[in-house]
Amino acid sequence: MNKIRSILSPISSLLPLSLMIKMSKQKLFLPYFHSVQGTDELPHIQHLYPPKTKNEFEKDLDYMLKYYQPISLDILKKHVLENIPFKNPSFHLSFDDGLKEVHEIVMPILLKKGIPATFFLNSNFIDNKELFYRYKVSLIIHEIRNQKNSAPIISKLLSLRYNDIPKINQFGIEYGVNFDHFLEKNQPYLNSNQIRDLIQHGFSIGAHSKDHPHYMDLSLGEQIEQTKSSLDFIKDNFNVLDSVFSFPFTDFGVKNDFFNSIQSQKLAELTFSSAGIKKDKLKTHLHRTQMENNGQSGSSILKTEYLYFLLKSPLGKNMAKRDGNQKI
Repeated sequence: MNKIRSILSPISSLLPLSLMIKMSKQKLFLPYFHSVQGTDELPHIQHLYPPKTKNEFEKDLDYMLKYYQPISLDILKKHVLENIPFKNPSFHLSFDDGLKEVHEIVMPILLKKGIPATFFLNSNFIDNKELFYRYKVSLIIHEIRNQKNSAPIISKLLSLRYNDIPKINQFGIEYGVNFDHFLEKNQPYLNSNQIRDLIQHGFSIGAHSKDHPHYMDLSLGEQIEQTKSSLDFIKDNFNVLDSVFSFPFTDFGVKNDFFNSIQSQKLAELTFSSAGIKKDKLKTHLHRTQMENNGQSGSSILKTEYLYFLLKSPLGKNMAKRDGNQKI
């Protein structure tokens, strides 16, 4: 949560969500999660952000169901691509990173409540072939968290990025964290059979890049290759007709030439980012709201996002901006 949102959060709690939805004229809400914690510890996640517990997740869903109608990806696509309006406020739920809990914990809950969802997968991580570099960081922190004077090392680890993967791997060796062993033993990601089971139960599948880089750190050619390769993998391996893509981390720093290329090549029908409730000049690019936010409840996150949107509206700051070109 940024500083402004933290200030707005207690104020927003005093306002009715239904009124803010009406005032904002934003009938579409796009919440997303990564995982939901059951009885097992999630050391690869817990030092990055606090995943919702099963009870917290269900409370968030029940709160949204009071104010919104859950819609499928097909209905969302018709709304965006065919300009079919919603009669009622609606939400489409999604999950990033393809973690196994979405099959083991999330799917039964969604089926029980009748909520459609889209699961965005990193092609390199499916079947536990590789481990996201930030999850490696969390595992190292989990190993050293109780050691004396570990704070500076933890701070350093949390600052490392995609291009620092060799450094992260070296830290793993130094502190005795075997990432391959963790992958084999814990199987943190969905396997192909679980993905097919999600599809058979009516859920949608999308791409989330090959191995989760910050797109701002990539050249235009690398951005396009990550996007195309992951979309192709999903289509080829799971017979998926939808072409939808969610940016890893955020679309911040991604220029117009990327979107122009995606459109000209017809790679993705819809793309998704994570800027909260926001408008975009490109109608096929949609902004989602992360629901794992420092232990905040779903109601608090929702109300804060709507109040933030309303306050920015008079200043004309609710429209995403992308300028300039990139070098290939």
